[in-house]
Amino acid sequence: MNSILKLNKFLFFAFIFGLSSIVGITSAVQPNLTILFAAAFIGFIAFVFLLKDPTKLLLTATVFLPFTSVISIVLGGAKLSIPDALMFLLGFIFLVRGLFKANKFSLTREHQRVIISYVSLLIFSFLFSILCFYKVKGDIMVLPSWAGSYNSILVGSIVANFRLIVPLIVLVAVPLLIKNEKDLHRLLKHFIAGSFVATCYGLYEFVIKTAGLGFSYLLPGHAQGILFFGDGIIRLSGTFGEPSYFAGFIVLSIFLCVYAKKLGVLPKFVLNIMILLHLIVLLLTYSTGGYLALLVGTLVYLFYSGKVKFFVSVYFLALLALMLVLFVPTVSEVVQKPFDTSTGQNGSNTDRSNTANAAINMFKDSPVYGIGYGNFSLLYNDYRPATAIYKDTPSIANNVYADFISSYGLIGLFLLLIIFVQFKRGLKKIRIHGRTEYPFFIGAIFATLVIYIAYPTFSYAFQWVFYSILLMRSNLLKKPTD
Repeated sequence: MNSILKLNKFLFFAFIFGLSSIVGITSAVQPNLTILFAAAFIGFIAFVFLLKDPTKLLLTATVFLPFTSVISIVLGGAKLSIPDALMFLLGFIFLVRGLFKANKFSLTREHQRVIISYVSLLIFSFLFSILCFYKVKGDIMVLPSWAGSYNSILVGSIVANFRLIVPLIVLVAVPLLIKNEKDLHRLLKHFIAGSFVATCYGLYEFVIKTAGLGFSYLLPGHAQGILFFGDGIIRLSGTFGEPSYFAGFIVLSIFLCVYAKKLGVLPKFVLNIMILLHLIVLLLTYSTGGYLALLVGTLVYLFYSGKVKFFVSVYFLALLALMLVLFVPTVSEVVQKPFDTSTGQNGSNTDRSNTANAAINMFKDSPVYGIGYGNFSLLYNDYRPATAIYKDTPSIANNVYADFISSYGLIGLFLLLIIFVQFKRGLKKIRIHGRTEYPFFIGAIFATLVIYIAYPTFSYAFQWVFYSILLMRSNLLKKPTD
């Protein structure tokens, strides 16, 4: 035993001596090489550490889930957000771990089917995205002014498809690393910590913009423009770069805070403060979709919480909503915003309508397999409504439902239906084993379904963390009694 310890000490000191010699020589000859070497060495040590315990990486990524726009990484001209980069690293670590030892999963049948269906969707999406691009390429007589070349459009489409791997990594990582109630509480704490940071940043953004201090005081990658509502009222875009996207995250975070309060994850006073801050920031986004999502989700939550509580709550909510609409001009404007056409073709509401109609036209033209994910911008001007103006910039559907049917057609809808059925079965199991928890999940699901009406994509990692919790929760609820 002593000889082994002496050998380990010798190897350790030999390693330190060798490393010091390399750093010393390279710093004298090429300082920049020393920096690269040090960065590579630190990265290697961090990778080895995370390879042993990837849970810390998942929890770190969970804190950064709302950082979808700010402090992004640019690789090869493509923008990569912090949560996506961390999830890709987590996926790579799982891949390396799988080469040396089997990863032990504890999946419900519903979770397995969701993963299989999503993998099928990924394969279908990638193949038909490329095939559809080459099919329509010859029909596009004039290259869009925003595109550098046809190759750049194809690369952009491939990158968009590659990002769809992030939800799959989340679906695999959460059940692999969150194995008991304590782990679930840790995950919820880190999610709430991240939402707290994003909420504080939203309030900070409001102060900076109101004071007129300029974008240099905001995080790199923040939207370089001040969005206004009504008579010069500033809208918050937070870490998402767009008010409606930010509002969607805040709404889901509110439900998770209420759920965490039910589980006793954090003190009720702390979570009540969090919910209050969330509501203030949500209000300052002036997002009609966000307001509607919270209202619908809350009503569904109250309905499943108890009939008496539901009807009493609906009465007071309806009374409060009526008073706000009648006596607060700003709230009245938010409610009327979806029907406002005063800004013409340049208005966001008109643009959303045009892009949704274009997506429907694409689906009608290719109903079976769609146009291929990532090809919407290329084809928008050819499928836009007759009243819509020609767009010189890339366009997105800005509606998950419209984007999905146009990109994947009936084949994609069939796979989506399978996934939806598994979520429904997961909810049914939660209702059986954890009846008091069921209202939180069903309320959050309905809120998310409303949010998708004004959302750009279904691949945000923060949503799939919630979906993964939903799919695995019934397993954790059954463990104590099994």
